Amino acid sequence: MMQHKGSFSIVRKDNKILLVKMPDWAHFSDHWNFPGGLVDSGETLEQAAKREVLEETNIVCDIGALRHTVQNSEHNIEVSIFDASYVSGDIKIQEEEVLEAQWFTVQEALALPLAYQIRDIILELA
Repeated sequence: MMQHKGSFSIVRKDNKILLVKMPDWAHFSDHWNFPGGLVDSGETLEQAAKREVLEETNIVCDIGALRHTVQNSEHNIEVSIFDASYVSGDIKIQEEEVLEAQWFTVQEALALPLAYQIRDIILELA
């Protein structure tokens, strides 16, 4: 079975990071995660990361270095998490994909219910 690829971004603006709240149907509903999603056929990981941020939050970002690659064997997916920097835009969510999107400081983010193992990654940003 072919492995899926996911691409997510840690978008930074000033001293804050962009997080999205997972919808009711998601694995971690009502938890916060980095914006991202599945890589489309013919897309690079970086292109997918940038597209997903724009689709989910209306924020344009520049994708930087790859920070983490995580294997999720339960869902047969390899997830890449990139550093990214804010370029332009105001938050306007894609309601089918996310419940909310917001900028948080690292301290604020650590107080939230967080999806998957992103707490460890956010701690590295402190």
